[in-house]
Amino acid sequence: LGVPLFLPNDEAIGVLCVIDGKAHPWSEEELAILSDLAALAIAEIAARGHALGRARAEAALQASEEHYRVVGESASD
Repeated sequence: LGVPLFLPNDEAIGVLCVIDGKAHPWSEEELAILSDLAALAIAEIAARGHALGRARAEAALQASEEHYRVVGESASD
């Protein structure tokens, strides 16, 4: 049984799958559980992506501030 994983922008990034050692019909409850797990996985992936983007933006801001600080100190020389 598999459920596709989509980011909030509708980009497909994979499939969350479960496999049983024997053939078996999947119930609606099992499908609902897997769908809930897929939603949790996407929420975690999105949160980590947001945190990574924020960390990159903060690093870029610090680098820019340092650059302009050095330029400002050089200009006064």
